[in-house]
Amino acid sequence: MNNLHVQNDLRRKEELLTSLLHENQLDVIIFRFRGGQIYLQGNCISDFIFLPDYKKGSEVAIEVAEQQHPEFEFDLLLDAVAKVKREKKTAAFETMFFDQNDKKSFVKLTLLPLMAGDQVAEILASVKDVTEEHGALRPTKAAPAGYHRCYLSDPIHLVYASKNLAKMLGYTEDEFNELVGTVYTRAVYEEDRPIFSKMAHELAKKEETQTVEYRMIAKDGTLVPVSDTMESVRSGDGVMYGYSMVTDLRQAVQARKLEHQQMQQMAQDYQAADEERKHDFLTGLWNRQELFRREEEMGQAEKEYAVYILDIDNFKAINDNFGHQFGDEVLQKLAATLQDYGETKQVDFYRYGGEEFLGIAELGERDAEERAGELLQLVRGLKINRCDGSRQAVTVSIGLAWGKRDLTTMIGQADQAMYQAKKHGKNQWWKS
Repeated sequence: MNNLHVQNDLRRKEELLTSLLHENQLDVIIFRFRGGQIYLQGNCISDFIFLPDYKKGSEVAIEVAEQQHPEFEFDLLLDAVAKVKREKKTAAFETMFFDQNDKKSFVKLTLLPLMAGDQVAEILASVKDVTEEHGALRPTKAAPAGYHRCYLSDPIHLVYASKNLAKMLGYTEDEFNELVGTVYTRAVYEEDRPIFSKMAHELAKKEETQTVEYRMIAKDGTLVPVSDTMESVRSGDGVMYGYSMVTDLRQAVQARKLEHQQMQQMAQDYQAADEERKHDFLTGLWNRQELFRREEEMGQAEKEYAVYILDIDNFKAINDNFGHQFGDEVLQKLAATLQDYGETKQVDFYRYGGEEFLGIAELGERDAEERAGELLQLVRGLKINRCDGSRQAVTVSIGLAWGKRDLTTMIGQADQAMYQAKKHGKNQWWKS
């Protein structure tokens, strides 16, 4: 078979395979070997492919393509091409790169040898986007991202930085490249450089992915917080590369601050609501629910303490004669008086019922009795203005229980003592 027939057979095979690949929605690259050089031709149906310049089938030498597309790892591709040419059988590999939209992507290339006799004359490669299968991170409008690729050698050597990375920091692509050269950390805030270097050196040891946060220096001198997700990939010749997506965290930092402020406000609101739930809405004293909670906490008392129950004398008559609004005012004034006394004398007061109040204090027996007398005199001195200009006197009957018994028992005893005070004429205190 002469050379013309060989070329015609190759073209027919190439056209058939290309047609089949297009039917399966795959992009195609054709590799040709002439004069010791490798040429590639893009034959693409999507905007995804990394060779947008060659979509219409134009041919370019591989070294020219390398210069035009430094974002793509041609070393891996050439290793695979050499393997197919040498072994004369299909091979496949996956690689990572940044597409023309500056997004981190993964592709799977399947290389099929086209034979001329016993030699590989051309290689036809299908290209499939497998980014989603890798769960690769993609930038969003809310979090602009740039990219860079490094040799994970010692020292770390920057191979490529995307225009979006430069733009993120306020530079043009040329300005950024002039600034950093091959040393990426020149753009990293000095205090944070060890963070990046530690990640890079760890990834140089094995293929894996890590994410760290550090600050970069913008053109105007401001610090830009970023998240750097780097994946290490070993090439066919054993060189370890680091592919990084660098995400601008400025909006995220602001969002975190806002979230922190919102959480603080929520905590304050919850605390305020919790405090409100513990207090009686009319008098502001601790409510009965909070008394039950304290009862559970106290259990069996270890120290002597006093329980006082104060019941307003003739409160029904006050409501009937002057109205419930005035009755509420009496409750509020008495509660405020007890609160002030309690803060001075270390007595905790609760609203126990309609016109009943309860006090608890850790006291010796004699001091407990003195407090009962003081409370009685305090309330006797309370006078509340009525709407007709006259003043309403208020008295209470007080029951006192003292000892080390559980709170439920003590409350019951103080309640019985209060009824004895009522029975014996009111406006006095009794002890159980």
